[in-house]
Amino acid sequence: MLETVARQTAEQLAVQVLEFTLPDPSAPNFDHELEQAWLVCDRVDLQTDIWRGRLLRSVRDKSQEGTGGSFERWLATKEVTRSRAYRLIELAECADRFLNEHPLQAEELKHFSKAAFVSAAKAEGPVQVLVAEQARRGERVTQRQVEQFKDQWLLANETILPEEVRERVANATLPVKPVAQVAQALADLPDADREVFYEALNHTPDLATLRQVAQDAQAIGRTLSNLSRVQVLAEDDVAREALREAARIGVLAQTMDLLRWATRVERSLSQLYTAWQRLGVLHNEIAEASGASTRALRQILTALEPLIEASPAIDVGSVRLSAQLTCAERWPAELLEP
Repeated sequence: MLETVARQTAEQLAVQVLEFTLPDPSAPNFDHELEQAWLVCDRVDLQTDIWRGRLLRSVRDKSQEGTGGSFERWLATKEVTRSRAYRLIELAECADRFLNEHPLQAEELKHFSKAAFVSAAKAEGPVQVLVAEQARRGERVTQRQVEQFKDQWLLANETILPEEVRERVANATLPVKPVAQVAQALADLPDADREVFYEALNHTPDLATLRQVAQDAQAIGRTLSNLSRVQVLAEDDVAREALREAARIGVLAQTMDLLRWATRVERSLSQLYTAWQRLGVLHNEIAEASGASTRALRQILTALEPLIEASPAIDVGSVRLSAQLTCAERWPAELLEP
């Protein structure tokens, strides 16, 4: 009775901590210990396959040494295919490497899918750090997330980034995700527009600088894509140089706001002219068709006359707003020459 309780307690403890002694292939009672350990593995999920892989590796190694029976014959007794056996052995070897660098408790391992665990174990060190941290926070780890971490790692090591930044990512003194965001933002900019950001990254390659550079680079990218909408900025290169200078002296946000408002004013002027012109056409059509007998309609037309004049005006509180609207054709100078 006591022996049974002790064995059950030992098995439960092994399941909880994922640490029990592997059977020694050279021990005379290897087969018995193997059977007991295999039964323990039936009680867990990812941990089950990790330990099955470790056990299969022990059996395979013993068979290769010539001190045990055929590995394939033993697999047949357990109804395990050769391909599955070697997948489990690979999982065990990945687990040994990964857990040696990033020790995790059994409860934390439960957050992994099997595919995610294998993918993480084969990933670069900084990616493994990200994955292990997520598991320790109690968050589910999927293969897709691991692949996203890998993509971020690749971005963070792009040659588009200064060497100092890449080195800090490699030695884990800079986090992968914000560095990847910087790389993505810089990739969307022309080479000349990146220089000011390289200066900042080389001078102060810290987390705060990374976040500011990513934010500013993304904002400049959006602004440059909208420059064609600001008609008064005919010279695109001048606007680009202005944005670079603004970033250098710390007024980038105000400069981009300036350009956004310029776009809004131009759009408003265009809409105002179109609306004013259409209002005038409708006013004239109704005036000609209505005649003198339509008193109420004539009153509306009279009330709207201030808006169809060359200087339409309205009262906003105590303020009188007016505009001088004119239309002039713009032709290239060479077409105006006789």
